[in-house]
Amino acid sequence: LSAAEENTRLLQTQRAAPPPTATLSPPTLAPLPTTPPAIPTLAAANLTQLAAPPPTLVQFTPMPPPTATPSPTQPLPTATGLPPTRTAPPTRPLPTATVRPQPTANPFATIHLLVPPPDVTAVQERVEFTWEATGAALAPDHCFELVFWNPAKSSDKRSPVGAGRATQGMVNFAKLSDSPDALLQALARSPQGFMWGVRFVSCASPKTVLQDVQEVRHYTYQP
Repeated sequence: LSAAEENTRLLQTQRAAPPPTATLSPPTLAPLPTTPPAIPTLAAANLTQLAAPPPTLVQFTPMPPPTATPSPTQPLPTATGLPPTRTAPPTRPLPTATVRPQPTANPFATIHLLVPPPDVTAVQERVEFTWEATGAALAPDHCFELVFWNPAKSSDKRSPVGAGRATQGMVNFAKLSDSPDALLQALARSPQGFMWGVRFVSCASPKTVLQDVQEVRHYTYQP
């Protein structure tokens, strides 16, 4: 047979023969793996830590907080409380008597010069000087004293007639010009004249000036 005939015969044989029946064997279960699954590394590390002995606890000692050194401060003034005061209820003012000041008694009288009048220039040798005292009466141990003095030295006064209780005195300028008292002699001879007045003195010796002259006048003797 030729090859072509052989192929044709095979094809016909295959077509005429029934198709083979496929026999399926039951499925076989694969055995489970006996190798245990690998433990993850992290889990193994945890197991290692659990197997290790527990750490030793160190007692914690709390440290005291730092203390700030206070800076010196000026003490504040302490307010001193005043004790409470009780306010008195208003009262009706009582009428008060008005005390009138009593005049102070002057132990000395007031002296007024009479004659000669002020600023007199005269040639008479004998001249009477008179005055009056008003007010208080002259005390038993007080006297009047007529005095002359230089206007430039009022602290140095001299009496041409002495002290007494009379309110006049007679002066003789002719004799006074030759007086042993240098001041009275100079006053009697002075062309500028002198001052005169009356003061209170003690009557007992030595004379004590109790009150100086009050009124003053000027007199000039020109013979």
